[in-house]
Amino acid sequence: KESILGNIGSGIIASDLEGRITVINRAAEDLLRITSEEIMGKNIQKIGSIYADIVFKTLGNQAFYNKHRVVDQANKIPIAVSTSLIRNHQGAVIGAVMVLDNLAEEEEREKQIKYLQQMEFWGQIATRLSQEINNPLATIKTFVQLLPEKYDDHEYKNKFYDIVTTDIARIEGIIKKLMHFPQ
Repeated sequence: KESILGNIGSGIIASDLEGRITVINRAAEDLLRITSEEIMGKNIQKIGSIYADIVFKTLGNQAFYNKHRVVDQANKIPIAVSTSLIRNHQGAVIGAVMVLDNLAEEEEREKQIKYLQQMEFWGQIATRLSQEINNPLATIKTFVQLLPEKYDDHEYKNKFYDIVTTDIARIEGIIKKLMHFPQ
């Protein structure tokens, strides 16, 4: 029994009906930075009021918790708390068990994934913007490069004026959209 509890990665704490701690595994000790010697047989309040409230609500049949997120006040780490009643062979409630999982690594991974997704999004925006701006600029550049050769060609200058004006308006439209994007 003890070796099973000792090898479970989640913290396990059990209490009797009065809230006295009857079982604590190594993972719970490490997570809460306490030792079984300090709290075994003591009131659940000894590990913190957040946990005591959850256990007493479970014992009172008011609430069962399933991966309820709390922040451990002593260690400032997020912890998922799940609870259940402990029953004897006759089905009578004799205590409660609380399972604790450290959410710090999981939440950090989620932050990193969100950051990478945002970077991918902005990378796609940047790629699309560069294409949208480069297309009219390429046309303008071509016309400007040919202008010295065709300076006296009125048809060319009229076409140059129309295309360049249209492409500049296109770039201005992109910039206006960008300016209103955060709103």
